[in-house]
Amino acid sequence: MRLFPSPEPRLADRDGVPDLTLAQIARVFEQHGLGPVRHVTPIGGGQINRTLLVNGDRVLRVRPPEKSGGAFRTEACLYERLRGRAPVPEVIALDTSREVVPFDWILLRRLPGESLLRLWLAAAERQRGWLLAQVAETLRALHAERFPACGGFQAGELLSAPSWEAYLAERFDRRLGRLHAFPHADRDLLAAIDAFRHRHRGALYDRPPVLVHRDLHFGNFLAEGPRLTGVLDFEAAVAAPPDYELDQLARFLRYPSLFAEGEVGLRPGSSHFAGVWDTLRRIYPEPFRTPDLSTRLALYSLEYDLAALHDCYTGRWDAAAHRHVLDRIRHALEQRLPG
Repeated sequence: MRLFPSPEPRLADRDGVPDLTLAQIARVFEQHGLGPVRHVTPIGGGQINRTLLVNGDRVLRVRPPEKSGGAFRTEACLYERLRGRAPVPEVIALDTSREVVPFDWILLRRLPGESLLRLWLAAAERQRGWLLAQVAETLRALHAERFPACGGFQAGELLSAPSWEAYLAERFDRRLGRLHAFPHADRDLLAAIDAFRHRHRGALYDRPPVLVHRDLHFGNFLAEGPRLTGVLDFEAAVAAPPDYELDQLARFLRYPSLFAEGEVGLRPGSSHFAGVWDTLRRIYPEPFRTPDLSTRLALYSLEYDLAALHDCYTGRWDAAAHRHVLDRIRHALEQRLPG
């Protein structure tokens, strides 16, 4: 792909991700007195935001126009809260006014290292052990951040829910309602999911709410040699019971190739991560000790995949992806966890 084909230098739009010109990036830098833009390189991996490395030391993340910029404000607030406790990036600038460019953006100072996903595949067993111990310590640091109630964040402010069960019930109801609006929706499948969550709603008892990243897979960690150097992308973070963190981790360990988008040359399989679940359970046991964990993880997985099913119904994903989502739903209904 050519980054800036003439006559209008442009980063091509992809699946609704913002279409950027070099002139727009230059205006962002000029607004904040950051000097000239000399070099821009796309960074792969994001499914919603476009991420660009600018001048080799700054990371520009841009959000699609239809998405709320409050997510970037949440991310900036959490980075500030975690500074000194976890290896998070420094925020250089943030703008959701859309006055200079027609989208929301956040500019970060680049952290050293490469994706833990990429480094892990080439690492020796001893190095993997060191890295996994640091992943566990990072999780402890995040989960040491406590909140008065569970809920999501809006522009950095907690939107408190009455209970953990109520928070997830609202998300289930909203996503099921959207799916039922499709004439070709599989109503038997939706009824089975709805029946499962009502049957097991008692498993969603409250636990002390902590900071949950909610998208914590190896692609959102940075590492260099034996050292974990960064944890990224807090825009989806919530205040929730700590076991909620295990939902995306379990999905990553079972289907790691889904998280390698943009990582050229990587073809990770679940066998590359054999033992990670059990090792984390041994060195950071607290989230795994949650009673009814299997049922809770099944409920989390189903709620997540209602959004994936919506993407299939809208045609964003193809038939093969649709079959994959149905397979994930079946795993959740059977309450099967990674080993």
